[in-house]
Amino acid sequence: MKLLDYHGIVFLLLIVMGILTGCGGGSGGTGTTVERRLIEGTVVDEVETPVVGAEVTILDTGDTTITGDLGNFSFESEINTASIQLEVKTPGFEAVTRVEIGDNPNQGIALEITVNSTLQEIEVDELEVEAKIVGVCDFFFENRRTIRQSNEVPKGGVDCTARITVSALGTPLSQVPVGIEYKRCAANSRWMKLAESSTLGPPNSGVAQIQFRFFDDRTHCVYRIRAPFEVPRSPEIVYKVDTFTKQNLDRQ
Repeated sequence: MKLLDYHGIVFLLLIVMGILTGCGGGSGGTGTTVERRLIEGTVVDEVETPVVGAEVTILDTGDTTITGDLGNFSFESEINTASIQLEVKTPGFEAVTRVEIGDNPNQGIALEITVNSTLQEIEVDELEVEAKIVGVCDFFFENRRTIRQSNEVPKGGVDCTARITVSALGTPLSQVPVGIEYKRCAANSRWMKLAESSTLGPPNSGVAQIQFRFFDDRTHCVYRIRAPFEVPRSPEIVYKVDTFTKQNLDRQ
């Protein structure tokens, strides 16, 4: 009788374990991680005039949006692949292309999509940007798609280095200007330029390093890193850098 009870208990335990495994509890399952990726860009025609009202769709996820007055669009989508099928529709035009976006969720993607109505084709120029706070200041920040302050800085501020990597289709780019701006906590405050780099070095490395002074106060409430910086009619990647001050305001 005791032998039967023992086997019965083992049998029940195996059933329970099978149910838990089937539910995908914990870190089991397929191992696929779904990340929210930020993909921004513009749609222009053959003479680089912005296309307003174009319908841009990520076919892999079904996410769709309409371009604005500058031909601009933005997605924040759950993507678990290194490339996406992108569809662009305008009156009398429809085309699909595959775009490589890599597998780094902290990397921003900017696309310039050129539509050719005559050939019914689209051409995509892609810019990939990753920004980090490095060196001594790495202790004070959590480097993600939104860079967040994670430790207190000295009252007089701290000298920091931002490292920005710029590439296109995996190839490092040179001579891409990048910059850092900040603004106050007050509503309708304007972005103020803090530092700028007009060249990337070493040559052909695709890496820019910008020195800037970081403060955590209501005057320097939030920072942002932009690449390319102040280049007219060019899609850009923006990395927000949130201070403790900004994070506390968001929680109120």
